[in-house]
Amino acid sequence: MKALRTSELLKIIQPYTFFDWDNEQDSQQKSVVNLAIPESKHPLAHQIYDPSWWGFDAIDNPHAPLFLNEQNWISLEVSFFSWLQPAIECWLKEDEIIATPYLNHDWWCYFDDKEPNGVMHRKWVQNDDKHYKKLLILTSTITNQPVLRDNYRAATLHSYDEFIALEKMAVKGIPLLFLTQGKMVISVTDYLTVKIEFCDHETKEIVMRMLDELIGIHLLE
Repeated sequence: MKALRTSELLKIIQPYTFFDWDNEQDSQQKSVVNLAIPESKHPLAHQIYDPSWWGFDAIDNPHAPLFLNEQNWISLEVSFFSWLQPAIECWLKEDEIIATPYLNHDWWCYFDDKEPNGVMHRKWVQNDDKHYKKLLILTSTITNQPVLRDNYRAATLHSYDEFIALEKMAVKGIPLLFLTQGKMVISVTDYLTVKIEFCDHETKEIVMRMLDELIGIHLLE
């Protein structure tokens, strides 16, 4: 993983004019797909296709229409990343992946001190956050020391492990974007879904065929 200066990032994102950075376009105008893990991959995967699915917010939440306990989520998360792994490894072989937070966010995950017993304060979440921050700090993408410069807005990923370290926090609510090949912008959500926006319909068709062969795809409506 390598931190990117803002000047470098601005050059890299030039081909990504197709991406709706401000989320202003009608969905019909975009070449976008939303994917989820096939139901055959996990006993609880069918919940992801239910309109009542709250994703990460459903964990131990008595108000959630589809209740999940902590172990349910961890098991689903492991299966989700295992399902996605061949696609990510394939993209990394073809080109580097650029990670950046959404424009109106930063890298940090904020833990609500008003809910000290909440899910975000649990050990397994804290461990994922610690690993995530350690990677960003080691690569100087962010700093935990007083410095004159701001945190960098992007980093180049070179391995699946780096991707997963970031995505484990994306599925817990940190909004991250992953840019690759000048043709795709990928985001993984706290609903355990994958959104991909393509530069054009032709690229979308090619990538979707590849994904179907590699991991088997199930589209969300």
